[in-house]
Amino acid sequence: MTRPLLSLPLPALVLPGLPIVGTIAAGLLAGPSLAPAAGAQESPPGVATDQDAYVYRIGPDDTLDIQVRGEPDLSRSYPVRPDGFVALPLIGDIAVAGKTAEALAADLTRALARFIQSPQVSVEVVEAAGLLPDRVRVVGSAVDPRAVPYRDGMVVATVLDAIGGAPEGAALSSVYLIRRTDAGDKRIPLDLGGGVQGARFAAGFEVLPGDTLVIPKGFLAGDTEFSLGLGVSQSYSDNLFLAPEGFEDDGMITSVTPSVTLSADTDRLDAAAFGSAGLQFITQTDNNDIRVAPNAQGSLNLEALEDLFFVDASAAVTRAQINPGAPRSFNQANVQNQRILQSYRVSPHVKGTLGDLARYELRYRGGVVLVGDTALTNDNLPVPTAQPGNTVTHRGELTVESVPVGQRLSLRLNAFWSSIDPENQAVRYRREAIARAEYAVAGGFFLVAEAGYQYFDADDFAVSVDDAQVFGGFRWAPNEAFEVEVLGGRRDGDETVQADLSYTLDERLEIAFRYENRPQVGQQGLLDNLPGTPDEVEDTGPTAPPFALTGDPTRVEVLRGSVTALFGRLSVDLSGSRQERRLGVVGGDRDQKSLIGEAGLSYLFPFDVSVGVTGLYQRNDFSAIDGLRAFRRDENVNGRVSLTYLGFERFSVTAAYAYATRDSSFGLNSFTENSVTLSLNAQF
Repeated sequence: MTRPLLSLPLPALVLPGLPIVGTIAAGLLAGPSLAPAAGAQESPPGVATDQDAYVYRIGPDDTLDIQVRGEPDLSRSYPVRPDGFVALPLIGDIAVAGKTAEALAADLTRALARFIQSPQVSVEVVEAAGLLPDRVRVVGSAVDPRAVPYRDGMVVATVLDAIGGAPEGAALSSVYLIRRTDAGDKRIPLDLGGGVQGARFAAGFEVLPGDTLVIPKGFLAGDTEFSLGLGVSQSYSDNLFLAPEGFEDDGMITSVTPSVTLSADTDRLDAAAFGSAGLQFITQTDNNDIRVAPNAQGSLNLEALEDLFFVDASAAVTRAQINPGAPRSFNQANVQNQRILQSYRVSPHVKGTLGDLARYELRYRGGVVLVGDTALTNDNLPVPTAQPGNTVTHRGELTVESVPVGQRLSLRLNAFWSSIDPENQAVRYRREAIARAEYAVAGGFFLVAEAGYQYFDADDFAVSVDDAQVFGGFRWAPNEAFEVEVLGGRRDGDETVQADLSYTLDERLEIAFRYENRPQVGQQGLLDNLPGTPDEVEDTGPTAPPFALTGDPTRVEVLRGSVTALFGRLSVDLSGSRQERRLGVVGGDRDQKSLIGEAGLSYLFPFDVSVGVTGLYQRNDFSAIDGLRAFRRDENVNGRVSLTYLGFERFSVTAAYAYATRDSSFGLNSFTENSVTLSLNAQF
């Protein structure tokens, strides 16, 4: 229940801990308006501007009681951090220092309107840390927020001395002072890292009570990590080249795999990279061979110009099987029928705001996929289509997203132009302009509508689209842990449905389902699967794509689900998918249908022994098309059991058994392999 703002004399408010109440219901204000008149000086936190009509402004270390009607999970006490921010569920960090309780309640009402229908918010300062006319605040990414008592004649150098000197890694040339004036906040640059005279002048600049000194981090100041690794393994396979029964050839695979891990988390750069190169020596009765098995991933997010220009980039170089029609080993050391794939993506972009109305982002995405060749590869593609090749992709994108209109309606416009240039094939062009509207109904439930225009040209009527998009449905996100979206209508020249569901319970349970039906060139999928952030960079190799990588545009239908659970020392990963590919974007014949199920279990015993079990079932149906080939069905069953000892400080020892078999209606593609591996891994 909201209450009127109290009108109290100044002496009643200077005592710490005395409750001071604010409300969002302006019509319930008791007495005359307490807001300062236009043009009046806006005071720093805790400073009075009118002895008779005092308005308390929230300051650091205050305690707020925030009540959201009908939302007990949001209604409680919140401490104001020294940097003047409060962290709230759904919204995240929000600046509160310097605001009145009434103004903060209004801000929270607008922010919560995206998640709650007609929220009613009240804010009360239940514990005031005291007035701040005698303090100078020091904030910024290079320093822990704090307040320094003001003394007559205080200068910037005095403030730095009070906090122990200039912080290590600070961008001294970018230090500035924020001072409140009658015209609003004034930003005063202080070049402490310039020439001797300039730095001396900046250090001697006089500060006033209520000033805020901002000290940002240097461009590369922050945490960096570098580590080296080395893996040595010996594997035995009873079918090195995955040949059909009667043609098996056994042998040994000796691998030496050096690796390197890099990471940087600075004020304006977040990057991570992992790289390894497995040098393999294969011995068997008729032939000796040397292979290289690279596995490298990297990602970075760079803020090139503060709050304006950004660059994202990702890369991956690895061995992977690009054709599901060829046999595949489940022994990680056996890379038979695999090619070296290189994927690179760079995305410079600018983003900002259009006043108080909207946010915008203008982005370029460039991508390159290089498909290597090797004598070890026998693609034997089961489809009459173009061979795999290199692909270059360009994409320009503009996104404009409005703030909530009337606290319920939000709008988003996405427009892009792209070209896909497969090697030795025609360039594919695509254009889209899609508007999306969301209307908040209640309890995190939104009605969603999409409308726009789509164009896709691939020099073939069967793979061309020139049509409108009309989509509609709903999105339900009652809390941060659960979200579901279902949309249906006409898109990409066909009637289709798209559905997404995700649920996360701490780190113990994650559930996700997705269904979509869209045209795609296979190499686009590789670019989409690159690490999006440095947190996604891992030292594990990629899974094989379900369809052959070719330059042909196809329509891909995917239904995928996954469950990840953690039960103490036991972790469980389950996933399944049904995927179908058609030659032709509009209509077209079914080319391949895949049914895939995967399961993984890992248990860590108290005596530093980890047991892992993984299994995979995949069935591929290759359909007959225009009499060019016969129908074919492959059923693959794979399994792996590993035992790892982790008791050494920097070493781990693993013993593993892997099994792979395929039963194919095309007999020459049937095979069975058993293999064992002993490996040692070290980190330095």
